[in-house]
Amino acid sequence: MLAGATGLAPHPLGARTVEAIVIAVQSMASGITTYQELFGLTPAGDQSEDTMLQARLQPMRLPSGTRVVLASPNAPEVGPVAAVLAERGDGLFAVTLGVDDLPGAVR
Repeated sequence: MLAGATGLAPHPLGARTVEAIVIAVQSMASGITTYQELFGLTPAGDQSEDTMLQARLQPMRLPSGTRVVLASPNAPEVGPVAAVLAERGDGLFAVTLGVDDLPGAVR
């Protein structure tokens, strides 16, 4: 269950937790600095490349355990992260929800 306006409410797909959020950032270096200063986050592992997103990823972690992943495009006009940045600027790109029954949620 996720928190609703009146407390915990069931999610239609059976989501129980927020596993990760992905934040699109123009610059990985300034993104890391910003999230460290604003939220006290520190990198939680090495950067990696995601070929589907065509972006560099930097995992970070909230005190709750939720993963925060910064995503910065490999090229300014290439890939889904770059497209979102061009349209909306830095900010939320994706949310990964944890479910008890993945096949059921997919159905």
